[in-house]
Amino acid sequence: MSILIATAKSRALGALSLGLTVLGPASQQIASLLIALAAAAVLSVADFGTYALAIVFVEAGILLIYTGFHHFITVEDDDESVLLPTCLCLMVGISAAFGLVLFCLAPSLAVWFESPELSFLLQVLSVLQPAAAVIGWCSAVLLRKGATTTYFTGLLFSNAASVFIGVLGLLVWPSVFALLAYRVVRICIGLAVFLWAVPVKPKLGFNRSSARRAFAFARSLYAARFLGYFGNFGADLVLAAMFTTAESGLYRFANRLASASVDFVALPIKTLAQSRFGQAAREGAGLQGMFEVFVIYLAFFGGGAVATVTLLAEIAVADLFRPEYLPAATLVGYLACRSILMAIGDLTEPVFAALKKTKISVYFSLISTFLTLTAITLSAPYGVGSMVVALAIGGLVSAVVAVGLILRHTDLKIRPLLVPLFKIVVALSGFAFALGGILDSVDLGFIGQRIVAICLALFTILFAALIGALPGFGLPRGTSFKNPSLPDVPRRVVRQRSM
Repeated sequence: MSILIATAKSRALGALSLGLTVLGPASQQIASLLIALAAAAVLSVADFGTYALAIVFVEAGILLIYTGFHHFITVEDDDESVLLPTCLCLMVGISAAFGLVLFCLAPSLAVWFESPELSFLLQVLSVLQPAAAVIGWCSAVLLRKGATTTYFTGLLFSNAASVFIGVLGLLVWPSVFALLAYRVVRICIGLAVFLWAVPVKPKLGFNRSSARRAFAFARSLYAARFLGYFGNFGADLVLAAMFTTAESGLYRFANRLASASVDFVALPIKTLAQSRFGQAAREGAGLQGMFEVFVIYLAFFGGGAVATVTLLAEIAVADLFRPEYLPAATLVGYLACRSILMAIGDLTEPVFAALKKTKISVYFSLISTFLTLTAITLSAPYGVGSMVVALAIGGLVSAVVAVGLILRHTDLKIRPLLVPLFKIVVALSGFAFALGGILDSVDLGFIGQRIVAICLALFTILFAALIGALPGFGLPRGTSFKNPSLPDVPRRVVRQRSM
């Protein structure tokens, strides 16, 4: 009996861990999506565009926090008493510098984009950057120590609490300033939660040798991600500069629907990839088994998200939002396809970071950004519709380039993925045709359509598992999503460097 109880407890804990693995990172996208939907329900397209434009600039600060030094903490095998205080000092310093620059430029940006409210939004958000850096440091420490369950639990709690307050604020005070208050509350709750959860309490310190290694490691990643930043948000800036914040708001609303649907599954996979690949790098283990698992799950669940949001977008926008948002529905499908293709390309970052080949990430980001900016420049004069089609094509080419770089500069193999990916295409094609046919032939109403989509999704997952398309069924034992396989190789001895 005790064995049965222990087995049941172990399985329950495993299920809880898997649930947190999915819901933790996904909660960030769910929170952003819910806030965007609530804002679109009560704000005009122009006001929504103003807030979205402010977030575009803040995303540059988030990039500084969760790239470079953040990755260095997860992969470096240095003495933690030296590494962690030094990286905290670097992360807070670079975030404070960015916040100061943004604070000073805010009035000029508001004049340039002809949006008076933009200045105050940017100045308040710029002051929060050092606090956000501390949250990023705590998350990197948790990932380094393999405390992914604690990390995902903290994400889930902080995002759930902040989105509840944010939606309530919008209902009481429907303005862009309610959205600003939501961002402030989100940072404050996240800071309290992660300071409580992190096992190593933050303290500032600086070691010149450790800082030099961190800069040498991080500079390539920062260069790569900033190139990617301009690729991701170049469309927002171009639309706001060439037209008005209303066009930018339509694009951002559609992109929010599309990217949140894909990131719901892509973010947990990318977060686990960073943690697992970093652990494998410190232990001298191989990456092939994990790489196969991450790519397969990303393709299956990301592809399913693309099909679902494409088919349901027009009906959802027409039923829930103002008529002025309806043109955004036609953009969602193209942007969802681009999101999943870019998510595949994003796997190059944890792979090359684990292999200490971060310059390759720069090459990929340079190519990807060039393709994106070229697509924006050539297509923007013809309208936002032409631009999103060009962006989707650019995303496809970027994904092909990412696969080529992985094949050329690593020992990872794509051939073992061909059969599972073919099975995934079969399963998802059946799902898309079935859902599309039902929606076209039967008027189920808003709730009924969602119920049918969920039931078909569960059936598709079962079908994919039965035909061996998912890890744990179609891949060798030991390559599960929760515990990717690692070959038996000697572990490296952790080096301890003196102060």
